[in-house]
Amino acid sequence: MKVLNTDFSTFLIRTILGIIFLAHGLNKIKGMDATIHHFQMNFGLPIYLTYAVTLIEVVGGALLVLGVFTRIASVGITIVMIGAIFTVTWEKGFINGYEFDLALLAMSISLIPKKSKLK
Repeated sequence: MKVLNTDFSTFLIRTILGIIFLAHGLNKIKGMDATIHHFQMNFGLPIYLTYAVTLIEVVGGALLVLGVFTRIASVGITIVMIGAIFTVTWEKGFINGYEFDLALLAMSISLIPKKSKLK
């Protein structure tokens, strides 16, 4: 029973995280010119980084929803969230700042499987 609960909770985390990132990435694509302008003007980030973040969000989110290449997608999302926390939300503080990003970061890290040693 414990394996079933663990599998289901991992499924929920993976699927919901994937939906969140897929939706955010598609929203960035929908208004890509505005997204590029926003990243440059508000955060001083170069255009290539805007495209990279958007690509990771869309592809990573889709992979998580589909349940394939979960580890690779989670690593990409982890990197994006670390970047988002330190470039966008850190200065706002915890409340109404980086708390949501921190939760997404924890979710993405939880999906990166740890190597276990069989005894």
